[in-house]
Amino acid sequence: MNSKIEHQTEIAKTPKKFVFLKRFLLMIFVLFILLVSSVLIFAPRVAKNYINKNGKELTGRKVHIDEIKLNYFTSTLQVIGFQFFEYDDSTLFVDLDTLMVNLKPLKLLQDEIYIEQFQLINPKVNVIQNDTVFNFTDLLEFYTSDSTVAGEPVDSAAGMPYILVIPTSQLTIQSI
Repeated sequence: MNSKIEHQTEIAKTPKKFVFLKRFLLMIFVLFILLVSSVLIFAPRVAKNYINKNGKELTGRKVHIDEIKLNYFTSTLQVIGFQFFEYDDSTLFVDLDTLMVNLKPLKLLQDEIYIEQFQLINPKVNVIQNDTVFNFTDLLEFYTSDSTVAGEPVDSAAGMPYILVIPTSQLTIQSI
């Protein structure tokens, strides 16, 4: 008789374990969704702050960005208020009101970067030539000095594993 009562109480406890397990898994799923959402929300802000802080080390010149907007549903990236300075860190070399790039993300699975739309709004570029030296010569030296070693052949296919496609009908440069 005792064993029958113990068996009934154990059956009654079993659904409580499943309810607890269901709630626990639901809480983990909700926390995971909140974590992923917060990373997606804050990623553009973190990228903007990182670029503004470390632009000189990344590009050889000071970079300033006012805002980065990223729409994950349409795969659209907007960089608002982009400023790329001269070597002296005070004179503007490139100034853009807005840079907008719209990608087709499924093409990335085919090793293809398909830019569906590319817009530059109000671009200003300051190019100066003194004798045979341009004001962007230091950029060429910055990017070629670290990437290649003298005497070694450069494999151009290794640098770009994707095919880049930009339809010219979707390329827009506006000056306002």
